[in-house]
Amino acid sequence: MSAHHGRISDVGRTVRELGEQLRDLHSHITQLQAELVHTIGEFDTLQGYELDEYRSTQSWLRYELRVHPREAAQLLGMARQLRQLPAVDAAFSTGQISQTHVAVIARTARQVGVEQVAASEQALLSVATTSDPERLRVAAQHLRYCVDPDAAGRDAVKAYEKRELSVAPTIWGMVAINGLLDPNSGATVLAARDALTAPPPRRRSAHQRATPRRRTDRAVPAGPGRCQLAGRERGEAAPAGHRVL
Repeated sequence: MSAHHGRISDVGRTVRELGEQLRDLHSHITQLQAELVHTIGEFDTLQGYELDEYRSTQSWLRYELRVHPREAAQLLGMARQLRQLPAVDAAFSTGQISQTHVAVIARTARQVGVEQVAASEQALLSVATTSDPERLRVAAQHLRYCVDPDAAGRDAVKAYEKRELSVAPTIWGMVAINGLLDPNSGATVLAARDALTAPPPRRRSAHQRATPRRRTDRAVPAGPGRCQLAGRERGEAAPAGHRVL
């Protein structure tokens, strides 16, 4: 047994016990977030905002819960999309996936249509339950390139044109880095960071699952009207402006 396992906190708990509590707390918080989204959905359906003389659910959330306009829009969007994505809703309700995962799926549903996402719901959910939200975003982007390659391509060009990066030494001898990367370049940097910061295999928890790093595209199955991402050979080119990690 590692010496870390036997360490005791100030309140008498071992590192293992603290880790288990963190997992439980995260799951409980996620379930509470799911309950919040469900309640917002019911409130929106009943047009509850009219009781306080607001014009929309989003306005009610902004001023009554004092949340950022972007967060209000995101919460409402998730509430509306989850009605048609029962498997994602169930995973969210039981704490298997986080609110951030759900936000990625809901955003994709707004971009390509909830019917398209529903057709690939299980595949996206498979990625969400075994990977972080960034890898889910990559899988969702694959789906969008298949369903609406023109719009996805235009967005990729816009993101590419917004790139900027500055690296300069400070007067104290430090190096300041500031910039904005397009999603593909950013994913490459994040993958490099993950490779440097990932724990050794022997330190990985039994609760952690191995996640393929170069075959995320396999998560989106082929179907009527969609390109066959899952069957693409390694030698075939990815869609324009897209890079497989």
